[in-house]
Amino acid sequence: MLVLVSPAFAALIWWVLPAGVLLLGIVYVLWITKYKGKYEAETNRSVKKFNQFQNTFRRD
Repeated sequence: MLVLVSPAFAALIWWVLPAGVLLLGIVYVLWITKYKGKYEAETNRSVKKFNQFQNTFRRD
């Protein structure tokens, strides 16, 4: 089944979708560069605490 789409709508799709993807990409990169260090620090802290928890069950 062929769906007829107006040329104006097709042009809108061809411009809006890439512009939206570009905008979301820029926002993602900015978010990563701003908050990456904070989440890495929390992850390292969590891994350290988990290792300490595991070590409480080990017998030497």
